[in-house]
Amino acid sequence: MKGYFAIDVNHLNSTLEMDYRFLFKSIGKVNPTDLADALTASMRRVTYPDVVAIIVCSEEEANAVKQVCHTDAHVEQALKRASDKISVVLLRLLQDGSFSLKCFVKNADPKIELILSNNYPADVYKVGLESLLAIEKVLVKAPAGFTFLKPSGSRSSYFIKAENALFESENVYFLACSLLKKIKDREDNARPIEVIFIDTMAISSLAYTLRDLYEELYDCEAKPRVVSFHSYSGISDIDYPLPGHSLCIISASSSMDMQRKWLNLSSCLKSEVITLLTLKDAAQSEQPLYSLPITSEELKNEEPKGLRDIRILGEMFSREEIEPKQVLLNLNYHKLAGWSKKAPSLSNQNALLAFRATQQDGNAKPIFIDGDKILEYSRDEITKYVLENVPVSTKCIIYQKDESSKSLAEFCAKLINEHLKIQIQIESPDGILDNLVPQTEGLLIVATVVGKGEALNSISRDLRGLHKGTRRFMIVFQIAESKATISYFKKNLEQSSSGQMIKVDALQSLAVGMTQFTSLEEEVSLFESLNCNLPRPVARRICQIKKNGLLNSEFFLPSSVDPYSKLTLRPDFAFWDNSYDQVHDHSATVLATLASCLQHAREEYGIPDRHRLYSSALQQVVLDPENFSRFNDGIIQAALLRAAYPSELDYSSILDASRRLARFLQRLFQNSHRDQGEASLEFAFALAIGKLKLERNLHIELADYCRDKIQRQDDWGELLKCLLDRSINPDTPKTSF
Repeated sequence: MKGYFAIDVNHLNSTLEMDYRFLFKSIGKVNPTDLADALTASMRRVTYPDVVAIIVCSEEEANAVKQVCHTDAHVEQALKRASDKISVVLLRLLQDGSFSLKCFVKNADPKIELILSNNYPADVYKVGLESLLAIEKVLVKAPAGFTFLKPSGSRSSYFIKAENALFESENVYFLACSLLKKIKDREDNARPIEVIFIDTMAISSLAYTLRDLYEELYDCEAKPRVVSFHSYSGISDIDYPLPGHSLCIISASSSMDMQRKWLNLSSCLKSEVITLLTLKDAAQSEQPLYSLPITSEELKNEEPKGLRDIRILGEMFSREEIEPKQVLLNLNYHKLAGWSKKAPSLSNQNALLAFRATQQDGNAKPIFIDGDKILEYSRDEITKYVLENVPVSTKCIIYQKDESSKSLAEFCAKLINEHLKIQIQIESPDGILDNLVPQTEGLLIVATVVGKGEALNSISRDLRGLHKGTRRFMIVFQIAESKATISYFKKNLEQSSSGQMIKVDALQSLAVGMTQFTSLEEEVSLFESLNCNLPRPVARRICQIKKNGLLNSEFFLPSSVDPYSKLTLRPDFAFWDNSYDQVHDHSATVLATLASCLQHAREEYGIPDRHRLYSSALQQVVLDPENFSRFNDGIIQAALLRAAYPSELDYSSILDASRRLARFLQRLFQNSHRDQGEASLEFAFALAIGKLKLERNLHIELADYCRDKIQRQDDWGELLKCLLDRSINPDTPKTSF
């Protein structure tokens, strides 16, 4: 036996009812420092009149501990803290798990022998197991909306995992000692244990500790072997020994069925199988070590219908991985009604552009909104809003500091003057600091285009403490990363500790995600590192991006159909309601449309779960490859590739989806010179940067197939082959942006 444990015994009343607190250590030899730490920790927790007992597992070990207590300075210092009111006693652990008095180390107390005679060991183990195997430690609850499908085939919202109590060595040792009484009962009717069976290697630490205890206390000739039968999957295939030669430990069973099955299959003695943990109402003709104070009825699902199964599998009773969810875009759930009406007209006016810079800060916006064109398009909507919502108490309009917002302020002032016959003051944000803004009258703060809203937040901050009247913010167009960003922005502006009336309205808001920001940087880094001739349109594009980080052309890479063609939007785009002129560059507006649809699918709780691009479970969510066949315009396919997150295009662990996508890409690259394959460059680019991922073997097969099937001998064919080679050999050095 290589271990000891310390027990604090608190006398609660004259009948010697006791409260036990444990410090249990497993050691390779008697370590004075460990022993001193155990004593010190026990002293800190006890109150008079307490007993601190150091329990040692063999006569030899007890003698060693006794010697250390009188010779080691650290232990002596710990013992001094016991004063004259706390007894320190040394006990021996016996074969049946009970204790016998070895000696007193300090402060002999005659009541100790009385305590030992009053069912003391049983009380120790009872209270210890209640603490060690508490419900909150060993009972795992299924996530909301799910139920566990157990290895036995039964379903429950809870699963018992006894191994959760075995993370610390002292807990393992205590649990092993608590089994000694059952082993002693077995020894009275059987031969020495030759093999210890366990239902899972998750409790192997307990089995090996128990084996060492058995060897020490029973002086057996050979240590028993430890063998796992892998729960229900292996219980029928194990080589059973003769009755009276083994011990079987089952980690947990809510019904005790596994113990009964083991008895039936092995024909072993009843005393040769022990279930550690079960429920209070389980059929317990074969007594478990401990029963949780809860019944199966209390753990029963209230409404099992409609819940999804989580299968418990394998040696370690792990949850089955939930199959990835593949989302196919659906007009009924993902189309944005308001935007689908506006987008075609705005696109015809080139109101949305790709990677252009604002005049104010010069920073490039992946999706740039032209304020003047948005303002011109929205005049009727602005008129309706101002006349219906701006109160007559409004005396001043403050505009976001840009030219289109100033024009918006002037237009609103003219409307108010013409319809309400009120002369209204117009101020820039500087007017707030110059005290030109009225302090109690109503304010209208206007902005044509807003992103995260830093400028309006700044105006709100400057007005705080200076303005006491009503405040209304009117935004013509807000474009941000997420719906949450837009929502928080509005709540922040409307917050007022004094109850001031503040209202924020955006005539159009769009959440487009974050994927577009790195697109140009990735293009330059990749294309500059390729060892092939770039087609002229691609080479010009890369030079343009390197020069100023902006684009003067379409957002997407050129079409591969002919040297100077671009990806165009054909009639009847499903996500737009109205007609549009095909000659215009629709790339930025199509990207904004698809990006907002995907973000809507990620964030909108009202969408049915199977159509959401999100899962509350530990589950991968991807775009169904069928999306690329259903929306077969190259510009729409390119927008999906650019707008999706990498995780939503990672099919590397989804074999079926990888196969479908690989077949689609084979046809696409093979027809790169036809309209069917016009977005070949975008797909090859996504594969090369690792954003679009296939199962590895299918990916290699695709590259090999296309290397032979792409018959083009021009720069486009060479570039596609080069990108596909890079996609399967990504370690080639890349030039930084």
